[in-house]
Order: sequence, then C-alpha cells, then structure tokens
Amino acid sequence: MTPDRIVITGDVLRPPLGAQDDNIDWMLKVLGPSLSRATGLPVSTLRSDLVADRISDIYSSLGCSFTTENWAAITDADPTDCLLDRLAGLLRGALVLSFECPLILTKSCRKLDVPLIEILVHPIRYYYDLLLCFRPDLPSIHQEMARNRIAYSELIRAAATIRRNLAGQFSPDSRFSVITAQVPWDRSVIHRQRFARLSDFQGDIEALASRSERVFIKPHPDIGVPEELRVWAAQNNTPVVLSNFYEIVSAPQVTEILSLSSSTLEEARAFGVRATRLLPCTYQYCYAEEPAALSQFIPVYRQFTQPAFWSHSLSGFLQTKPCEWNREGVAVALRESRGVSWDWRPDFLRSDDH
Repeated sequence: MTPDRIVITGDVLRPPLGAQDDNIDWMLKVLGPSLSRATGLPVSTLRSDLVADRISDIYSSLGCSFTTENWAAITDADPTDCLLDRLAGLLRGALVLSFECPLILTKSCRKLDVPLIEILVHPIRYYYDLLLCFRPDLPSIHQEMARNRIAYSELIRAAATIRRNLAGQFSPDSRFSVITAQVPWDRSVIHRQRFARLSDFQGDIEALASRSERVFIKPHPDIGVPEELRVWAAQNNTPVVLSNFYEIVSAPQVTEILSLSSSTLEEARAFGVRATRLLPCTYQYCYAEEPAALSQFIPVYRQFTQPAFWSHSLSGFLQTKPCEWNREGVAVALRESRGVSWDWRPDFLRSDDH
C-alpha cells in the first residue's frame, strides 16, 4: 500500500517519558521540509505523549514496570498485542522514519507491515558536520540511498588532517592506552537485557594494562567524572584524563583505545589506532568503496537535507516530485542544530583542502 503520510519517531518507550522527544523534534527539523517537498505528503511526529496513556500497560504486557532498568530488558523483545494495538492506529498507512530505533519497534513495524527507515548519527563525529546513517527495510530505497554514501577514504583523510594539526598537544612521557567511558544508561551499553559496566570486563582491562606502558580513562564529555567512575579509576590505578579526545588519539604515543561500545572506537580505527571493543558490534556501515548490503546502515553527509535526496531515494516506492540538487549549500547543519560538540572544534580541520 502506498503511504499517505510520513511519520518521524524514535524510542518512545524509553524512560523517563519524553526522553527521546527532543531527538524526534530534531529529526523533524532536519528532514521534515525536504521530505515534504520531495513527496508532497504530510510529515508529522510520533512522540511519547501519543503512547503515554498506555505506557504502563505496554510494559506490564512485557512483564515489567516502566523503569530505565526494565527498558534495557525490553528494548530487543518481541512486541506484544498491547504494543501493536497502540501503534497500529498511529503508524499504519505511513512511511516511518525512526531515530535510534530499538529492535522492539523495528519488529513492530514488520508485524504491522509498515515500511521503516532507521536513522542513527554515525559514530565518526570529527568530520565537518555529523553524518546521518539510514537503514531502509525496502531494497529499492536502500539501493537509491546508497548512491549518496560517503567514502571511508574521505573520513580517513580528515582524520589525518586532524592528527597533523593536533599532534603533540597531548604528550605523556611514555606510550599509553586509553579506556573511553560512556554514559552508564545509554542504549549503546545495553547487553543481555541490562546495562553493561566496565567492571563486567575486569579480565580484559587487566590484559590491557599488561600490554600497555600506561593506561588512562577518559570520561564521556557530557557527564564529567561521576563518583562511580572516580571510584573505579582509583581501584584500578587508572588516572582520569580530561584532555580532548582528538588530542589524545592524535598523540604519537597512543597505542590502543578500549571501550564497551563507544563511538571513539570507530574514530580510533580511522586514526590508525588499535581499537578494542568489549561489547558485540550492533551496527554495520557500508561506505562508497564497497557493495551495500540491506542489513547495513548507509552513512550520508548532508545530502539528506535536500529534497533531491528524498525524491531519488523514494522514487521506486512512491510517487515523488522532481527536485534539483542545490550545489550552493545546506539548509541545516546537524551539529549546530542539535547543539552538541562531543569534543569537536572547527579548528581541528584548519588548512584542509576540502
């Protein structure tokens, strides 16, 4: 069935209620105008308020109450009839774009026969602007979107520029490794229905210490040094380092980055630094140098803000309007529109030929 509208949503099941509404609104701001122009369809959002009246019932049907710990337990679960009944009236007949879509909502869209495009921010955050990644469940959309994917060689080139510009700004007197900490309640650290902790991997951390001259721990820039991290660092004789991550990974002395699942691991690889991931890798990305598989996310730089991107991408699925590429600029800058930097500064890429 051809959709009669487009709905932008996200993880509306995540506590506290409304936790992801800002991200949903952000995606509407970034993508909504171009989607509307390319398709002529109304573009709306499914925010948490539209499921709020049933959220306790939905969690009860999954055997638990509405808490952050239980969110970790249900995020990959099979959808219940209670959840499907609530979503059916909200999503049937729509093309759905979901930001940081949990598997339970992906499964729900499949059961409801609702076409879905999953969206993520790409883990490499040091480029001129953030990249979005798309994973459509329809091959025709995936194939067209993949024509706009960025080349991995371009990300490596940018990393080399940053490394040249920042080399020597973080300069310990010995070779070193770094553990990058994460937000403890982030969806990226959910493993086996609970939030993983560094303490779950004591053997791996001891192995890192045995092969490193020195080990630091770098807190997540959004949360500083919480007491739990401070205590853990003291117990493991691991100094906390607050220096900028890109200065750290640009240092000639750095030998390894270790983390549960941080985006810094993808960035470290692009900088040519060994990256050790403790949790299983959840997502795969396809770059311009390789064939695109339907299971992979497609990383795109800025083209998604243009109607032409959506006109071409969706043309095999629904009737779109002819749109020309705008070569003069971009309507919305992701990093600026979301108000995040994650240690990035524009001077990192100075003297770049881009």
